[in-house]
Amino acid sequence: MLIAEELLLLIHDDEKGNVNVWVDSLEFRLAEMLLLELEHLQMVWLTKSHVSPTGQVVKKGCVVGKKSEPLTHQELDLALDTTLAQALKPVQLVPALSIGLYSRLLLGLVEQGIVRREDKRLSTCWPIIDRGSKAATRARLQAVLLNGAAPTFADTALLAIAQDSGLVRSLVQKNQRKQAKARAKEVALKNWITEATKKALKAERDRNDDGGGDGLLDILSAIRKHAEPHQGRYKELSRAANKENLKRTRQQ
Repeated sequence: MLIAEELLLLIHDDEKGNVNVWVDSLEFRLAEMLLLELEHLQMVWLTKSHVSPTGQVVKKGCVVGKKSEPLTHQELDLALDTTLAQALKPVQLVPALSIGLYSRLLLGLVEQGIVRREDKRLSTCWPIIDRGSKAATRARLQAVLLNGAAPTFADTALLAIAQDSGLVRSLVQKNQRKQAKARAKEVALKNWITEATKKALKAERDRNDDGGGDGLLDILSAIRKHAEPHQGRYKELSRAANKENLKRTRQQ
């Protein structure tokens, strides 16, 4: 399971299927998790000179990647394709990766039989069917936060957003929060990706305050075409989820 998928399960209510844990700029955070996973797999790098590790001539400080056979998840493939499409600064790449990511990840979880899609009059909810995956992630993080267990890479990535979310509060009892927050700060992953996400969040807030954003839109439109081969898959997942939802409604 992707780290981004684990994050989605952690912040959704099991029965109601709505987001019940606050996360600052969720779409950006999901993109951050994807990029962290690609970096962990050694599929992307931050260039420190004008020549990337793969021999590509690029601007210093841009993110580059290497082509590969299909990865373990289609969202990793799409994120890598986006990275390869244009050498962007990390602060630009995070918003680019976030486009449509929330919905695609949830539809992927529907396909895996982990969540169910429920279309209501004014919103769509995603109740969790298979709660074992979420329970396992919660137990793993609680062991790190409260029992001093050694964190996995996924744990350190998830706890990287601890300061900008209600994640830790949702995992422990009220009288355990001080201990858990201190431990989260100690083990949380810190690297060029987490720093870039913070900068992207600040830039997004500044753009919203100023009513700007045209520069970012130009960047995103330039790379959208590279995601087109994946859009058919997105539509396929959406149709499958709608069909399953209609089937369940008729059975009721």
